[in-house]
Amino acid sequence: MMLVLNICLILLTSTKLVLADYYSDYECNTPLFSRAALSATSSMNERGPKEAVLYGANAWSARESDFEQYFIFDLGQPMNITRIWTQGRPFSNEFVMEYRISFGSNGLDYSPYREAGGEAMMFAANVDGDTVHKNEFDVPIIAQWIRINPTRWRDRISLRVELFGCEYEADNMHFNGTSLLKYDLFRDQVSALKESIKFRFKTIAPNGILFYSRGTQGDYIALQLRDNRMLLNIDLGSGVVTSLSVGSLLDDNIWHDVVISRNRRDILFSVDRVVVYEKIKGEFQRLNLNREFYVGGVPNIQEGLVVVQNYTGCMENFYINSTNLFKEAKEAVNYGDSFKYERVHTLWNCPEPQIVPVTFKTQHSFARLKGYEGMAAMNSSFAFRTFEDNGLMLYHAFSTSGYVAIYLEFGKLKVELVSPNNPKVIFDNFDEQFNDGRWHSVVLTIQTNKIIFSVDYRPMTTTRILKIVTGSLYFIAGGVTAPLGYSNTIFPGFVGCMRNIRIDGNSKLPTDWTKEEYCCGEEVVFDACHMTDKCNPNPCQHGGVCKQNSMEFFCLCKNTGYSGAVCHSSINPLSCVAFKNVQAVGQRAEIKIDVDGSGPLAPFPVTCEFYANGKVGTVLHHSNEETTPVDGFQEPGSFIQDIHYEADDDQIAALINRSTSCRQHIQYACRGARLMNSPSEENMFQPFSWWVSRHNQKMDYWGGALPGSRKCECGILGTCTDPTKWCNCDGQGPINADIWLVDAGDLQDKESLPVKQLRFGDTGNALDEREGRYTLGPVICEGDDLFNNVVTFRVADATINLPTFDMGHSGDIYFEFRTATANAVLFHSTGPTDYIKLSIVNGNQLQFQYQAGSGPIAVIREVSYRLNDDHWHSVSVERNRKEAMLVIDGALKAEVREPPGPVRALHLTSELIIGASIDFRDGFTGKYFT
Repeated sequence: MMLVLNICLILLTSTKLVLADYYSDYECNTPLFSRAALSATSSMNERGPKEAVLYGANAWSARESDFEQYFIFDLGQPMNITRIWTQGRPFSNEFVMEYRISFGSNGLDYSPYREAGGEAMMFAANVDGDTVHKNEFDVPIIAQWIRINPTRWRDRISLRVELFGCEYEADNMHFNGTSLLKYDLFRDQVSALKESIKFRFKTIAPNGILFYSRGTQGDYIALQLRDNRMLLNIDLGSGVVTSLSVGSLLDDNIWHDVVISRNRRDILFSVDRVVVYEKIKGEFQRLNLNREFYVGGVPNIQEGLVVVQNYTGCMENFYINSTNLFKEAKEAVNYGDSFKYERVHTLWNCPEPQIVPVTFKTQHSFARLKGYEGMAAMNSSFAFRTFEDNGLMLYHAFSTSGYVAIYLEFGKLKVELVSPNNPKVIFDNFDEQFNDGRWHSVVLTIQTNKIIFSVDYRPMTTTRILKIVTGSLYFIAGGVTAPLGYSNTIFPGFVGCMRNIRIDGNSKLPTDWTKEEYCCGEEVVFDACHMTDKCNPNPCQHGGVCKQNSMEFFCLCKNTGYSGAVCHSSINPLSCVAFKNVQAVGQRAEIKIDVDGSGPLAPFPVTCEFYANGKVGTVLHHSNEETTPVDGFQEPGSFIQDIHYEADDDQIAALINRSTSCRQHIQYACRGARLMNSPSEENMFQPFSWWVSRHNQKMDYWGGALPGSRKCECGILGTCTDPTKWCNCDGQGPINADIWLVDAGDLQDKESLPVKQLRFGDTGNALDEREGRYTLGPVICEGDDLFNNVVTFRVADATINLPTFDMGHSGDIYFEFRTATANAVLFHSTGPTDYIKLSIVNGNQLQFQYQAGSGPIAVIREVSYRLNDDHWHSVSVERNRKEAMLVIDGALKAEVREPPGPVRALHLTSELIIGASIDFRDGFTGKYFT
């Protein structure tokens, strides 16, 4: 029996950055259970929320064990919460193994506690009913309401719990769009290598300037809200701006936490614990600010700002390093420092805006509101935000006959009108799509012979013969099954958020609706916009475009070079050798290769050459392959030519490092122009011309010679025109000054290739006869070490033990195998509860089994031919946020969707065992290509 595998493991994970370092470390660990009002979505008899006391004799037990169970704390006021301890039900196997936490300020506006990558954090919990499991929050939670949502449990959801924290002290400042706080830096100039800025904010405005400052040397830092996302622009004086963006749907009137921390050119930017990390462009490391530091707005437009509106909303506890700027400004008058601060139209408290949103969570939820009946004109308006393509937003039946409807169709906003004695007419006035998750305002006015439809303050007026008599009811977000559109389609109800609903001039606050005016129960949420931007951070890899609806996201992978549910799998071969293994080839092929598969390096174009001896060459071209003259550059190295390849430095390094051999031909033809200025001692090497390696090193040899030799090929072979010189071009004198000589050869040192730059000199001036001409060929590599290593297993319990494979949320394993074994384990790895395992079964079936928090899942693909036929077969195994996939021989595919509920990262702790199970069973004998 023989099994041969050719393996390439590729992993995509995001680095977790800890934010705890940017928050003050002080004692804040008072138990909070006893002060809280407790509730739960369901409870068993005599196991209510009050029984959930840590170390108590009982526990809270949910009546139903499903993902919709919540244990809720109302702490009475906003608190600073630092840790949580949990237990299960004592002396039982009823306990929670994992849970999520969300928090809010009014019991409706819950936000999830997120990881640095943007996913809702899954907190590890108990392993039995009695042991206390402790979790600390890297970033403290500031909230009045805390909601615990069990996502994994044993036997039944049962919980004992304690929160720890302390009272929260807030220094607030309100800005109304014309406000600002100015801090004078003329006396307290800033010249810092590092700083930290953190604060909280809430707003209903999608755009606004949160803070800005600049210096006289060109430095500036600007934080802005743009289209409800946070944008940070910073320049340390180099004249090149570095932009970082994070967050989404931030105009929801919910408190959001912001952290900006810089250490020289390294900068961390976080909103609600979602982190982006960047290297600031330029060479400078200090931020020099010596003008004003503005918070909440600026008096005039400044460099680095892309929005023009000042901020509208509230900010809280604005810290610059350890200084609370709001507190200092408030107390400045007491310390004689009031001259440092200037407040313009700001308030020290946070008045709530008189805007009440409502969330329609399903297609079956709607509102039925009354208007004036029997009127000859109507006026309705509302603002909405949604990610759905289709949905009925407003429907009103006239008291005579006919109706008017506003609806979304494929993201476009349309109005349909049927009036007495008039056929159906559809107004499609706006070309753009409005299902982008942003707030949009809609106003519809109908009167005799006139219709005005306005979207985002752009009115469209239509004049036609028209007369209506209004009915009594207006249906908002659905509730009607009338066919709409030219295709007479029954449109689903609107799913998303609305606010500022007005009918006939009267505001219809959702909090004033009676139970008879809306449907249905928990499908409508008042005073909160419950929407999640599933595309932020972007779950689509490799530049895939993310789209979403209220249930899930979708990745558009067109023109990325990748495929799959999250654009993870490369559609290009790993190399020209891999291309030849799966394709019928001729002498040459122009293709793209992806040297790291699903890794971060993008595919790039190459020419594959297939030689008669079976070898395969990979040709990487650049933009200067034609012969180029050099004339009039006398000083050494004064002519400079940068070489630009059809791949970047990282792509080229990966190709060269994995190739068996590489070469690049270089040639210099000269007439009276010297090249290396040979001979020379090592410490006296002063050439007229040279080439620069990929590591930016000035190289001391020419093509065909050896590194460090300071020679050309003729100097190595002893064939130079002048035997006393080491290059042909160095031997030119008055006698042969008008003769063309050539130094040429291949550069073959993989560590130095490719040529990154060429430098030439000693070519006289434009009036003499001295001249040079250079020619640099493409990089040509042969072989692929990925396919060259063979490991033979001669006993059934032989294995390859690779390091732990951190598959995370997205990962894949690709290999090729050849075997005569009908049943065997190809690889296996486990964690405390999770695992991955791939097996060949009955010689014609592959089974990929895994578990990621929930129950075991299997992806099975059976083929019509034998996989144990002692021929090569390729296998790709992928698991991502949406599905698991198994592909055999590049074409035969099987997919299994992830089950409903939170998507968990695979947590593996064992080695990745190749050739057997983790306990060395079901092994095989054979060979691996690795």
